[in-house]
Amino acid sequence: MGARHIKPEMLDYKKIEAFAARGLTQDQIAQALGICHSSFYKLKKNDKQFREAVERGMAKGVAEIANQLFKKAQSGDLGAICFFLKTKGGFREDKVVVNVSQSATQTIDAGATLTDKQREELEKALDEVY
Repeated sequence: MGARHIKPEMLDYKKIEAFAARGLTQDQIAQALGICHSSFYKLKKNDKQFREAVERGMAKGVAEIANQLFKKAQSGDLGAICFFLKTKGGFREDKVVVNVSQSATQTIDAGATLTDKQREELEKALDEVY
């Protein structure tokens, strides 16, 4: 991309904010605006309104997605619940508890390699469930 001088009056700050809210990277925003990344960073450094549009857009995008994730977790979506607890609640999966029958469970280290017997028991338990 050739260098071109960008004047503040040439910028659509609402569009810049919208690009950032959609999760575009700063280089992608620069491309969408038709400017090189060095011009983008100069604008970000020297133009307060530009910088705030990018930052506000990024914050709005994260807030919207976080809100959707939270709604899914509240509705009982197990994947959303686990993701939320791991990223925001500090939860980790060090051990996995497997019900191998109605009366027996087995605890397996999450990072461990299963033995053939453990694998067979797990497959049998999953077959019973599904």
